Amino acid sequence: MTTDETVRQLGDLVYLNPLKYTGKNTDGWETAEEYLSGEVCDKLDFARILADENPTLFQRNVKALEKVQPTRLCINEISFKIGSPWIPSEIYGKFLVAKLHLCKPPEMTYFKATDRWKIPMRTWEQVGTDMRETYGTSQMSATEIFGNSLNSNRVRVNDSVDDPSSPGKKKQVLNRKETILARSRQDKLEREFVDFCKSDGKIAVEFEKIYNEQFNRFRARKFSGDYIEVPGMSAAVSLRPHQKDVIARIMGGKCTLMAHEVGAGKTAAAAAAGVYLKRTGAANKPLYVVPKPIVGQWAREFVTFFPNAKVLVAKEKDFEVKNRRKFLSKCALGDFDAVIISDSQFEKIPLSAERQTAHYRKKIDEAVEA
Repeated sequence: MTTDETVRQLGDLVYLNPLKYTGKNTDGWETAEEYLSGEVCDKLDFARILADENPTLFQRNVKALEKVQPTRLCINEISFKIGSPWIPSEIYGKFLVAKLHLCKPPEMTYFKATDRWKIPMRTWEQVGTDMRETYGTSQMSATEIFGNSLNSNRVRVNDSVDDPSSPGKKKQVLNRKETILARSRQDKLEREFVDFCKSDGKIAVEFEKIYNEQFNRFRARKFSGDYIEVPGMSAAVSLRPHQKDVIARIMGGKCTLMAHEVGAGKTAAAAAAGVYLKRTGAANKPLYVVPKPIVGQWAREFVTFFPNAKVLVAKEKDFEVKNRRKFLSKCALGDFDAVIISDSQFEKIPLSAERQTAHYRKKIDEAVEA
């Protein structure tokens, strides 16, 4: 059929993605399950812009995306705590001024690269009974406790005592009584912070705006494997709907966690997924890395599911130093439906120097920028 006829018959099963559209009617088409999922808020904003320019092509996108926008969450549906990095430091400052009666909000800065808050203690006004009696202890002030909560640390109070093994030196010993008291103060601060934010109308509105705009923008994709038929599978084995769905997910995504419970048929689904990827041209040579004790079991089950499959199974001697290069060459040059090795063997396959260099260069650049 022509492209126009194909698209007409598919109807709402496919959508033209504006980001992939090149002006040709054969480019940029996606299934509905792919297009109407993911960052649907960004997709809607872009579709509206394009629909103004070309309503014939993209107005249907706008209508479909409007129907799948995430439901806006209110303050009582949003989970947060002291230390949530998306909360502006000004909110923490308001809370501390209100509870500890500080003269001014303390300085605090969040560093995304290390996921840590930095709080110069010299900026905190150490005043009022609330600093020690209500929210702190005699050995740890409320501001110190709050700083620990910002960085998701449970407080710990230590005593400095003489170290018998090193005369003249001190060592830190946990003060259990003071630690229990300090942690009760920490729990009190954290409970009151949540109550403070929810009871202040302006803060609640700000939280809802920030959270929904930053995080509530995603719609999970649903995968259906109804169309999947895996050639070469034993007549004695048939895939169940959830197994076909996971194959569809593996086909549609770059990374998949098959979190099925025991007995759900993960091995069969994984084997079938590899064969399906190879037969459709989406993969060249599926590699299965499995725990060492079950390599043999995996190989037997794979052949049970696919009797005519060409499977290469790594033996213990194949990864001895003298045989390793030969085995890897066999993997690279052979036409296999599956290669099965243990996790310990997989770790012995080195990355190229070029890939290692690129990886570390990227990490260094990120650290320098941070």
